[in-house]
Amino acid sequence: MLVMAGIIAEATQHGLSPAQVLGAIPLLIPSTLPTQFNATTLFATCVVYGRLAHDNEILAIKAAASNISASSGRVLFLGLVMNLTTPGCTTTSFRRRIT
Repeated sequence: MLVMAGIIAEATQHGLSPAQVLGAIPLLIPSTLPTQFNATTLFATCVVYGRLAHDNEILAIKAAASNISASSGRVLFLGLVMNLTTPGCTTTSFRRRIT
């Protein structure tokens, strides 16, 4: 949102009309998505594990004799997948923009 606000402010300073700025926004969104994947995944993970800790669900998992590492393995896998796919998305979006 802050990036979009900065782009809109810069575009209006250069004399673009609001219709031109709104027409340019869909062209700018794909270049910002690769940087947002990791941030949103990290935010979601922090919210979920914070909620689990607040509701004492982690203690319930341990009390049920379940391994907490097995539950955390899925999160590590998701983080690894997101980190490996982000450079591919960035490279693809730059190639499309150049050609």
